[in-house]
Amino acid sequence: MTPMGAVFSKRVEETFVPAHRCVVLSRNVNSLGRRCMPEEERATEREEGAGSGATSQALAAVGRDAPDILRAVARMSPLPMVLTDPYAPDGPMIFCNRAFTQLTGYQEEEVRGQNMRFLQGELTDAGARATLRAAIAAGEECQVELWNYRKDGSKFWCSMFVGPVHDRDGRLAYWFGSQLDTTARREVDEARASAKRMDTLGSMAAGIAHEFNNLMTVVIGNAEAVRADPLTPRQGQRLDRIDWAAQSAGRLTQQMLSFAGRSSLHAEAVDLNRIVGDFDRLLSQVASFDRPVEVRLAGMTLPARIDVGQLELSLLNLVRNASDASEAGGRIVVSTSRTESGGRAEVAVAVTDEGSGMPPGIAARAADPFFTTKEHGKGTGLGLSMVTGFVQQSGGRMLIETAEGAGTTVRLLFPEA
Repeated sequence: MTPMGAVFSKRVEETFVPAHRCVVLSRNVNSLGRRCMPEEERATEREEGAGSGATSQALAAVGRDAPDILRAVARMSPLPMVLTDPYAPDGPMIFCNRAFTQLTGYQEEEVRGQNMRFLQGELTDAGARATLRAAIAAGEECQVELWNYRKDGSKFWCSMFVGPVHDRDGRLAYWFGSQLDTTARREVDEARASAKRMDTLGSMAAGIAHEFNNLMTVVIGNAEAVRADPLTPRQGQRLDRIDWAAQSAGRLTQQMLSFAGRSSLHAEAVDLNRIVGDFDRLLSQVASFDRPVEVRLAGMTLPARIDVGQLELSLLNLVRNASDASEAGGRIVVSTSRTESGGRAEVAVAVTDEGSGMPPGIAARAADPFFTTKEHGKGTGLGLSMVTGFVQQSGGRMLIETAEGAGTTVRLLFPEA
């Protein structure tokens, strides 16, 4: 039995007591029940009970009125609670307390008659739901953590406990449910785990970057040696491509070190429009020949302080991802813009594709290190995570706007310089 279940079972046992213990416990419980009544009902009770044996009769009837007492206690609790009817079709809720309405945004009249699953949604774990169903079918208590949704559509992590409530004859009277918002605790735990993972990945990325840099030094040195000999124009072009690839590899090394937190960016004042415009032809070469790249520049200067090399690598990564996600003939648009958010001006570059888009669960993990939906051997899962690292080091943010079947837009926003 869970700790919460043990406490609740003890309270239920004390509430649904045998008749010979009713009077002993009823003084406190009956007083509690009266305090939960509206003032007019309490006044009526005082008038009708004054100078008579009504109070004694009420004390003697506590065992019979235990369900009402249970509701009175639950109504006052700061823990969100509900009671459901186990005998009505689909186990509808017949009671919820104020804490429950404050947590979910629903009023009691909106909740009454609904099954508790109406709070579940797209991201609610199917395994947790199956565990709940199995426990209820077996008549056993159960505690799970899952996503629930408020009336306004926002989701929260919920630690849910459900358990059967029996009367003193052992018959099932209600199903009791409590919900505790554990979102803040989960976020702290996930942040700690993420920080630990990133530290490990950072150490590994730094090691790979240094080794990779050593290998590229050999490539660049040999290319320079070859240039000392007479070359045909075609050989010169091939060496130019080797130089470009080697320099890009060097920038990739710097990006990996930045991701690892072992290197600083070389930020400079630039016009975002000019950088993207000058990079136009290379972006088209990165995409497949049957997926045209269209560049749309804002009609104004977009000043920012960023590392140009890292921005170019990020755009190459995003356009390559957009090309992979698109069908033949699908258009890829690279656009720039200026926006204001919370009184802060930002300049942005966005890459939009007409591909299949992503469901919410995939989009939420798209920038996680080593997470990829590409076939084995076609993606490392580091591209977007390194783009995110570059943007955050630049004081900006990355937004992913996507919907299944409606394409994807990845937007990089930087503070306006």
